[in-house]
Amino acid sequence: MRRSKPRTRAAGAGETIFAFPFQRKPLIYALLLSLCGLLVGVFIQMGLWLAIIGVVIGFMLAVSRYAFKVMALASSGMA
Repeated sequence: MRRSKPRTRAAGAGETIFAFPFQRKPLIYALLLSLCGLLVGVFIQMGLWLAIIGVVIGFMLAVSRYAFKVMALASSGMA
């Protein structure tokens, strides 16, 4: 009796994770985060230190939330 080879994923199937940042939703999210980062410069000019702290904390929370979301997608195989 002939043994068949175990099935593996097609070549290039695991490379979809490298295309993740070039999709529309992540690019828009990155654009919005970068625009929020520019608010820090505007608030520095105005001298609004409490607003600067708020923007920086919000920026860090948004980046960490998105990073965990990407890690969850990557660990599940981009399902």
